[in-house]
Amino acid sequence: EMTDAGRAFVESVEAAGSHCYTGGVDGHRARDWVVRDSRIEGYWCNGDISEHGVHFWTGSRDTVVERNVFVDNARAIGFGMTSGGRTYDDEPCPGVGDAGHYGGMIRNNLIAGTRDALFDSGSGMDGGIQLWYACEATVLHNTIAATRAPYHAIEWRFSSTSGAVVNNLTTHDLASRDGAVMTTGGNVEDASAALFVDIPSGDLHLTSAATGVVDWGSTGWAADCPTDVDGETRDAQPDVGADEWVD
Repeated sequence: EMTDAGRAFVESVEAAGSHCYTGGVDGHRARDWVVRDSRIEGYWCNGDISEHGVHFWTGSRDTVVERNVFVDNARAIGFGMTSGGRTYDDEPCPGVGDAGHYGGMIRNNLIAGTRDALFDSGSGMDGGIQLWYACEATVLHNTIAATRAPYHAIEWRFSSTSGAVVNNLTTHDLASRDGAVMTTGGNVEDASAALFVDIPSGDLHLTSAATGVVDWGSTGWAADCPTDVDGETRDAQPDVGADEWVD
């Protein structure tokens, strides 16, 4: 967590041309890292934009980010940012060139934006999940809920970005930018806050009001995400988002 006191200290120091050069987990040229079952909170600044809560880039590969809770971060999860970095002899993405991130899975994460101070800051809530120069990334069964509009809940950017964005539940929009093309399906945008137990605390489990997302997910992805954020088995007709509703 970056507290308000910590934020004031970070803002007082310039590093790499920024007064907010900080983040939760920041991996460069990293391969096969797993970030799971963590809570990451408060990474934003009043002026410059913070790094992500979890960010893997400069040629990182096959990262798994799962079952984490993110609360009030300017940017929660990022794969890639710029092209180039570490390269691989087996060319995981032929024809793409040097990507910012290769492969990887982002699944079953709960991402909440709630504080007015975050939304009123210089960058606001820039995004929940961001894929930039990220080839063959999979974003599956995540829930993103914000009390005010982020720039985008999930975005994929630049023509070298590819993969799948499937069965995600968000209160705001998903967006393609700068020529990026992803396989999409089963996503629900503009979800009501009433679908979630308690957005301010980051508890984005479904309530009984979530009839419009229960059993609405795309099938065919069970091998990639057989269980939900709590480890409960998804049924043959999965629910949208990180939580599989249990009546």
